[in-house]
Parts: sequence; C-alpha cells; structure tokens
Amino acid sequence: MYCYGSSISQPIVLNSGGTWQGISIDPFTGAITAVLDTGFYTYNYILSNLNCEDTAAYSIEILYQNDASITNPGTICDNFDTIGLSSADTGGIWSGMQINSTTGTINISNIRKWEFRFYL
Repeated sequence: MYCYGSSISQPIVLNSGGTWQGISIDPFTGAITAVLDTGFYTYNYILSNLNCEDTAAYSIEILYQNDASITNPGTICDNFDTIGLSSADTGGIWSGMQINSTTGTINISNIRKWEFRFYL
C-alpha cells in the first residue's frame, strides 16, 4: 500500500531479462513512471526463455492522502466566547489549549491574549 503521491518501490525479480506490463510502468525496469490515482493496480512480469514462458503478478494499492491543513479562522475578537476551527479533510482529532478534540471548537474566553498553536 502506498499513499497518493508517494514514491513507489521498484519491484525486485529473481531473473532479469523479462518485461513488465501494466499502467504507467517502464517495461524494462518495472519503475512506475507516473503518479497513480487511488485504487488497485496489477502488474505482470513476463520472462521468456526459448519455448518457455513464466509470468508473475505484482499488485499495489494507492490510498487517499489526507490533508490536515487548518483553515485560517480570520480575525478573532476578544469579545468572542468560542471559535470553530476546520480543516481540508474531516475526521481528525484536534489538540491544543481549550479545544474540543472532536469538533475543533475552542473556548477562547479562558485564553489570555497570546499566540497559541492548534494541531489536527
């Protein structure tokens, strides 16, 4: 399994000289030559010697790469009681001072006027 956009390890074969078949694969080296979309991919290595042929399959799965970028909440006034943070993708766990770990809501009425960092 690989995350979307990460580099994919080149497969190692016991007997060189064969050819690779599949989406975006170099037929001689087995290297993936493009960024693959999420999903399952199967590649075949075909080794021929005189009248004999052998084929082996190599499968990989590309997973969605989550984006935990936090959306800037803008100006926060001192008369606010709470603010809500949001991120590009949902489903994470928030952490930081006075923050609800599930919703991303911050109780700012109990925070002094300084800079604070929050993480997802």
